[in-house]
Amino acid sequence: MSKLLQLRGGTTTEHATFTGALREVTVDTTKDTLVVHDGATAGGFPLLSDADIGSTVEAYDATILKDADIGVTVLSPTGDGSGLTGVDSLPSQTSQTGKFLTTNGTAASWGTAGGGMQSWQVFNSSGTWTKPAGITKIKVTVVGGGGGGGSGASFRSGASGGSGGAAIKFMDVSSIASIVCTVGSGGAVQSAGGTSTFASSTPVVATAGQGGSTGYANTVPSGVGSGGDINLRGGDGRASGGEDGNRAAGSNGGVTIFGGAGAGGGGVSSSPYTPSVGAPNTGAGGGSGSRGYAAGVAGGSGVIIVEEYA
Repeated sequence: MSKLLQLRGGTTTEHATFTGALREVTVDTTKDTLVVHDGATAGGFPLLSDADIGSTVEAYDATILKDADIGVTVLSPTGDGSGLTGVDSLPSQTSQTGKFLTTNGTAASWGTAGGGMQSWQVFNSSGTWTKPAGITKIKVTVVGGGGGGGSGASFRSGASGGSGGAAIKFMDVSSIASIVCTVGSGGAVQSAGGTSTFASSTPVVATAGQGGSTGYANTVPSGVGSGGDINLRGGDGRASGGEDGNRAAGSNGGVTIFGGAGAGGGGVSSSPYTPSVGAPNTGAGGGSGSRGYAAGVAGGSGVIIVEEYA
């Protein structure tokens, strides 16, 4: 005849005040589960039953698996984990295909795989930069206008125009929709160019090169950048050429980060060669006129280039 093992048992309420012997096992007749005792803890340690798996478990919390065993208290978790102590809830996964989980240090959210340049906008004249969808950062390059070259005089060339300065800035535009762009013009003959400005909260600015003058001029100052992560000075215009009999050639204009300097006029006594203008949208200085009264030429206009990143 088989033997029957019958354990002591009682309701959950009765177990709450019962302290079993070390390694004693009893039956909780309310939960239909076993309770293991250690000889010291009232109520013992109830075990999970089949009915409990996959359902609410907060009633057992630290008595099923002790905090020391798992590091956290077992509560009643929902699908996003919001019921777990010490565990942040997850944002909804609905319509988030292909995205990854990210955090700002306070809350989790879904993000798109980003980085890398997505597009760019080039401003050859003044206007407004408008942020495209999905863009969070930009790199802006601002170049001022170049100065015009000076005209030649008797037996002496003019001084060439200085180039515009340049400023380069990388910035976060997550909370910005648009920014006004002012592009400096190229200077007319013997006149300074115009300043270029990207009017962000901290403006990115590139001043213009100065214009060359007629005869006996010193080096002509260039523009300079400010407000950028990188601020560059342009190339100065060259001083006028000395008297040299029948030949006093003009000087090349100042060079910017994009090159484009205007060439100086060649010098011959009978028919002086015409200098060339600074290349448009480079901020380059205009070339100066040669000996024999050849006129100087205009400097190149400035430019603003906005590279856009996700």
